[in-house]
Amino acid sequence: MLLSLLFPKSVLFVIGLWWALAAVLAGIGIFERLKGRNAFTVRTILRNMFPLALVPSALTVIVHVVAVYLLRFANQLDATTRNEILVAVVVVLWGLLAYVMKLKKPFWYGLVEVIASVLFVISAVANSDPAQPNHLAIVSAILAAVYVVVRGLANMTEGSLGKVETFDQFIEKLSAKLGIQASRAVSSSPQSHQ
Repeated sequence: MLLSLLFPKSVLFVIGLWWALAAVLAGIGIFERLKGRNAFTVRTILRNMFPLALVPSALTVIVHVVAVYLLRFANQLDATTRNEILVAVVVVLWGLLAYVMKLKKPFWYGLVEVIASVLFVISAVANSDPAQPNHLAIVSAILAAVYVVVRGLANMTEGSLGKVETFDQFIEKLSAKLGIQASRAVSSSPQSHQ
């Protein structure tokens, strides 16, 4: 009775599913087979079942308790504060996704950086008041966008060409990638005609 008061039926159902899954996996002896043992007993079934069921069950309970307290906390906040918290959470989640994208697909991450910086400058200039322009804000926005474009191009280069240290190395790798013979312009001293 106390358990049903603390946790709704859905949480108890999920915990029951974890225990059933653990019992099935331990019962078929999957862990013993993974360890190279063919024989298993009731003791090995229980020894394998409890850790498999306890960890997800505990995580389910923790998620439920945290969610309940967060919802109670959110209900006490006004709409503006709730929106600010939501924006902060969304920014963190987008940052994590962007970081994963940078690790997995640096070329596409760099392209997104370049596009975002162009949109940022357009927005900054378009939203400035022509009657009273804030030159410092506009110049700061342009400089920040230039920096992001450079970072984006560097990420695009790393993603498609690998690490590049010098501009000559960039030209060589780009030429090789495009199948073009890279030729350096050799400056020659003017010779006098005799």
